[in-house]
Amino acid sequence: MIQGKKQRYIIGYDNGAANIKVSILDLKTNERKNYVSSSIIATAPDDATDMILYKKQRYYTGVEALYAKSESQIDIIGYDSLSIMSPIALYAFLKQENIHPDEVAFITIGLSFAHYAHASEFKKLLTKFKINNEVIDFTGRLSMIPQGVGAKISIEELYEKKGLKIPHAYLIIDLGFLTRDDVDVINGTVRKENVNAEEHGGVIRVARNIQEYVMRKLGFDISIKEAKEALDNGEYFASGEVYPLDKVIPDFLKEYTKYVMSQVESKHVREFLKYRKIFFVGGGAHFIEPDRQNIEIIEEPEFANSIGNCIKAAADYKKKLAEETA
Repeated sequence: MIQGKKQRYIIGYDNGAANIKVSILDLKTNERKNYVSSSIIATAPDDATDMILYKKQRYYTGVEALYAKSESQIDIIGYDSLSIMSPIALYAFLKQENIHPDEVAFITIGLSFAHYAHASEFKKLLTKFKINNEVIDFTGRLSMIPQGVGAKISIEELYEKKGLKIPHAYLIIDLGFLTRDDVDVINGTVRKENVNAEEHGGVIRVARNIQEYVMRKLGFDISIKEAKEALDNGEYFASGEVYPLDKVIPDFLKEYTKYVMSQVESKHVREFLKYRKIFFVGGGAHFIEPDRQNIEIIEEPEFANSIGNCIKAAADYKKKLAEETA
């Protein structure tokens, strides 16, 4: 640890393919705050010396990446591209919030069930890495958690704060940008045998519709990240012109929600029949319109995982301190 840097922050990190959601507990003030940061990255030329250097390649992040050439932007469409983006985005976020890595007391990072076969490799990748010739080392201060399980923890906290009783059995549908994770909970335990994950079941399906529409109707070949930007803004801008998409995006969203509901209802017939609560979380939950009484969109669903991850990180940190003082 660098002299003068005290471990101060407990971090719950939701590693998204479009945006990163982060919940940080400040041990000095005992306040927890939520943050959103873009996960967009793009390759940069060697002479962009102020940009991040990772494994002998320069990368743009944030605004610089958004305005980079479409072909240089790295679309996060699977584990391989996620593993390139993740150390870069984590480093960029800490720099953005002026948090030195040595000030991180503990960090818990989520990974979709669709990619969880790589969990050990992914944990190693993020525990210790080198950026800008600086070694970032979270050894003994980093843990992993499956996407959706973090949401379970935050839902339990939310219900406890409201004085509500959590159902004995419930289903969590986590709609991220890239993936969809379905987590079955019975008597407080995640039933792993009932977990379902779809790698491209997230809002990326809408982004791809926009990407295809812009190419077919406007003749522009855009990246997935640019399509996500168009989704957020309701328009696409190119060559000095604004192209409104407000008439087609609602149709794409209706198509997506219809797809999601057909998928989850067909895969979880028992749960939809018997469970009193079906929770929708993740950024994609904002597009779901509940059509039955047992469906609930929780408050700020995009932060469900990061909040739960932060709660787990705090518990892991407490356990670490107990072990060190035993």
